[in-house]
Amino acid sequence: MKPPIRLTVFCLGLSLALPGNAFAQTGHAHSDHMSGGAMDHAGGDITMPTEGGQSAFTAIAEIVDILRADPGTDWNRVDIESLRQHLIDMDAVTLRAIVSDQPVTGPDAAMIRGLGFIGVMSLGMHHQAHHIALARGVDPHQD
Repeated sequence: MKPPIRLTVFCLGLSLALPGNAFAQTGHAHSDHMSGGAMDHAGGDITMPTEGGQSAFTAIAEIVDILRADPGTDWNRVDIESLRQHLIDMDAVTLRAIVSDQPVTGPDAAMIRGLGFIGVMSLGMHHQAHHIALARGVDPHQD
């Protein structure tokens, strides 16, 4: 098993403490994850990519934007690390799970065979609500 990768993040506090347009004033482009918009240091519109380059990072960035935009966010309960750990598990299930097929019968057998394990797992797309619950520090399995 590989040892975990350790990263040192020294500018995180600075990026959270500064208001949005402070980045534009310091010469750094400020990007709004939700709208994909950006301003260059001169105040003009520039085209910026909308993807974060890695799907788990992009999912986390989207959740952080939602939490920051919600005045009702209870920052004492927010737990982005739980969401990150969940996304690590999702990555393992999606990309590394060893799946064995079993005979399928019934009215949807062809669809289930066609979708396979991961296709069936994606049905209903309930996972976004699961992610926001984890990030808010709420047990997503409570009724």
